[in-house]
Amino acid sequence: MLLTCSIDGYANICFDNKAGLSAGIRHLIRDHHCKKLGFMAGTLENADSIERYEVYKSVLTEFGMEVDPTMVGHGNFSEFCDEEVERLLDAHPDMDAMIFANDGMAIGGYRVFKKRGLEICKDIHVMGFDDAPSAVASDPQLTTVSADAAGLGYLAVKSVEDFLAGSIDNIKIQSQLIKRQSCGCTTKDYSTIPFTVEDFKDSSHFDHVMGMVNKYIFAGNDYEKGAARIIELLEQTIKCVFESMQDDTCRCDETLQKLSKVGCRLNKMKLAPFTRPEKITFLFECLYRQMKMKDNGEHWQRTLSEAFQHIYHEAASHSQVNADKMIEKAELLNFVTTTFLRDVLNYAVADDILFSQMIDTLSKYGFESTYLLRLPHNQIVRKNQHPGVAETMLLKAYQIGYKTYVPASDIQPRSVKDLFTDLFADRDRQINAVAAMLFSGPEQYGVMIFEMNADNIPYITTGIYQTSAAIKTIELLKNKEENASKLKSSLKQLAKANSILDEISKSDPLTQLLNRRGFLEAVNRSVEKPENSGRCGVVIFADLNNLKIINDRFGHEDGDFALRLAGSILKNSISENASIVARYGGDEFCAFYISDEAEDTEEKIRKLIADETEKQNQLTDKEYYVSISMGFCMFECGCNVILSDMLDKADANLYEDKKHKRASVYKDH
Repeated sequence: MLLTCSIDGYANICFDNKAGLSAGIRHLIRDHHCKKLGFMAGTLENADSIERYEVYKSVLTEFGMEVDPTMVGHGNFSEFCDEEVERLLDAHPDMDAMIFANDGMAIGGYRVFKKRGLEICKDIHVMGFDDAPSAVASDPQLTTVSADAAGLGYLAVKSVEDFLAGSIDNIKIQSQLIKRQSCGCTTKDYSTIPFTVEDFKDSSHFDHVMGMVNKYIFAGNDYEKGAARIIELLEQTIKCVFESMQDDTCRCDETLQKLSKVGCRLNKMKLAPFTRPEKITFLFECLYRQMKMKDNGEHWQRTLSEAFQHIYHEAASHSQVNADKMIEKAELLNFVTTTFLRDVLNYAVADDILFSQMIDTLSKYGFESTYLLRLPHNQIVRKNQHPGVAETMLLKAYQIGYKTYVPASDIQPRSVKDLFTDLFADRDRQINAVAAMLFSGPEQYGVMIFEMNADNIPYITTGIYQTSAAIKTIELLKNKEENASKLKSSLKQLAKANSILDEISKSDPLTQLLNRRGFLEAVNRSVEKPENSGRCGVVIFADLNNLKIINDRFGHEDGDFALRLAGSILKNSISENASIVARYGGDEFCAFYISDEAEDTEEKIRKLIADETEKQNQLTDKEYYVSISMGFCMFECGCNVILSDMLDKADANLYEDKKHKRASVYKDH
């Protein structure tokens, strides 16, 4: 069974690239009046890339627009497509929209747009494809096409029995347009779940409402067995909504408390691979939007608000925990990615020993019971070419428990037909193994078979990529003079990947400032520099005022806006003298500033920040006033400074300052 591609004679499960992508391009043309639409395709031979490009051409033709080949680039489905995006913009400076064939390339596009001073969603409209986690983390959030990769994998496993029985037909996974800010939309599309207040007034509409909810949460896929607990909690949620909307008695309080508890349990559940946390959050936004329309007095509105505040708080807390885990994983990825190729390049041993070193390194990703098999000869697979099937493969190295083995050359050949039964014959438990191809471009090297805990699945792609790159590098080094340019290119791309992973682990995606880790590292370096010894260092601990009120009264998008504006105010106010600004966590910010004059430093900085605060608030059309409270600590730079003590002093001064914060969140008070 083939996934995401088709070859005659094989059953396949593929994405329907047309529906969501064509809807997105029409949306850019009709609703945002785009006239110069560029397209960043993937590789020339990739079937998805070709199909998505055909959709682009078809929709432009539908609107009578010229299809200009010079407005099309090829980014190899990699986020390192900056040069190709630059080329398109240089050739067409009047381009008002760019469509990326996947969300990964859109990350590279965002970097280029911001470097050129182009404001996304105003100067240029942007759309991606895949609805990857990076789409929501992007600023502004990326309009994209949802292609449910997890649903495709789930359906593939579910269809295995039918496939083995020879009764499966080719299957298409539907795609759907997800409107966010990057295309120019300024409001959320609540029509995604099209229920109304009237639906909740009649209990007979329960199945109809649940149908809409399940269609949105699970993207139309049948997860009835695997997601039974999620579905159960969704049903309890919708029942609570029906009960509270139909009941005008005091029992409403009990129902809303129950709704709050069920919502919190949903937020804490492990949702992958069935759905994503932001879909659950959006569902509750839609429900709250409908429920607050019920005119049942001040007590009802207050209790309703408290129930949903509790749900949102739990969602935010759980999201922060997950974000911390992602940072830890990014740091691990950064470490392993940096050391993986280094260990290979420092080799002075035979190839087969190197394969055992690769497996040892992969264990840090969570790869278990790993078997690395090479084809007797590298195989080149071209577009539309039927791949040949090798009869044997060579078992170069394998790991059982914590020990790695390198078989002697005479026992390395293994029959492909009996590969799994041969490798796992002595196991007395159920085996859930993953088999992944090792390849670089059209060149295939072999396969890696391993077990892996579900939590470590995000490491698979990186692990396979690094192993394939290492094999490629070994072969290049055997003839390094002939292949020097190729090696340099390979190392350059790996260096870019390492650099970006390092930046990810030190930055805050919402404000684009440093995060806590990045701030502490940067300040410690600055304080300990010999040229700064004896100079006056200033640490500022700041707190965004009234964030909870802004979230409650204006929505979480405005809360995010206020956080970004607060960060900008701090950064713009102290943009000189080796200043460092960071979002420390939640609504807290930190800044570091070096001053040659300790006298009146705090007063001067406070005035700069006050002036910048007033300026920025005058430039916004928001009803609320964004302000920050601050605590200062000044000290003499040097190697003996304990930064945590300075931050504690600044934090203590902050709480004194908060006693004098602005009384009202509104501008006109």
